[in-house]
Amino acid sequence: MDGGNEWFEESIRRTKYLEENGFNFVSMGVSGGEIGARHGPSLMPSGRKEAYDALEGILTKIAAQVDDEACVTYIGGAGSGNYVKMVHNGIEYGDMELIIEVYHMLKSAGFSNEEMSGIFREWNEGELGSYLVEITSLILAKRDEELFVPWQDTGPVVLPSGSASLYLVKQVRDEAHRFAITFHRELRGKGMTASILDEVAGLGPVRKKALLKHFKSFKNLKAASLAEIKEAHVVPDEVAEELHKVIEQYNSERKDELVVGGE
Repeated sequence: MDGGNEWFEESIRRTKYLEENGFNFVSMGVSGGEIGARHGPSLMPSGRKEAYDALEGILTKIAAQVDDEACVTYIGGAGSGNYVKMVHNGIEYGDMELIIEVYHMLKSAGFSNEEMSGIFREWNEGELGSYLVEITSLILAKRDEELFVPWQDTGPVVLPSGSASLYLVKQVRDEAHRFAITFHRELRGKGMTASILDEVAGLGPVRKKALLKHFKSFKNLKAASLAEIKEAHVVPDEVAEELHKVIEQYNSERKDELVVGGE
């Protein structure tokens, strides 16, 4: 079972590969952030129904509980759970864009942070009520930054708004966040590439690196013909033939996946 919110097409590929080797595989979208980590997330499992049935009792206990119901249900065939998670994120990002535009308009019209916080708080009490609207109200209501130092018991260190120390802390925090996101994307990209190239007999780390260096990217490599791979003189002809066979199969599976979770 994978709950890493990966690209749904990669979930379909993994499912097919594992089922061909006698394993069931459940790919599962997970949502909830830090609150979900503490109190239970929303789960979107997919794969063979019998695989979900075997896990249902565990997933029901793990999931968030709302109105005496667990926030988990069987979504469908291979990859559909991560597809639903992708759509969910798309809607959420759309909401965030709307909030940003409203903030910009209110700020340009001369509203203070305190006034905007009141507006968002009022909206959150009506039909626009949501987690994103709520935290926007709370963020705008915040005046000073508080830092808690583990080795001091004298209370938080208060950094006034507009101070140089607050600016430094924000820069460090933003850079840490940017680095974490970039590092995660690189790991995810390398993992997807490695999972395919690892299937090629005789293709070790040195040859993989040389191939990707020659073709500049995995996208270019998977579009290369057998002749082009051989002409690169990076791997022996028999390895080039095996590599081209694996890539052709990979490309064919991607092309045939017109319906999420299709058999």
